[in-house]
Amino acid sequence: MRWYKPDAWGESYFSPSRAGREEWKYLEEEGVKVYVMCGGRDLFVDEIRGMVGVIKGAGVDVRLREVSCCSPFCDVEESSRLMAML
Repeated sequence: MRWYKPDAWGESYFSPSRAGREEWKYLEEEGVKVYVMCGGRDLFVDEIRGMVGVIKGAGVDVRLREVSCCSPFCDVEESSRLMAML
């Protein structure tokens, strides 16, 4: 069962990574700061990076944090040890 129209995939509300600068501009106008966090192995990490670039291009104060391990508080060796336990 689908809960969206077939042509919705191209709309920014359905897929924010498709939004242009003009659709993010209101955040800059309202002084909103944006924090984005993703994993380095995230399936959509390239799209997330691109979206952050577009948001920055709109003049929005945005910060991207890429976490390269399973927890933002562990180091790579600890992450490998924890992942091996899964």
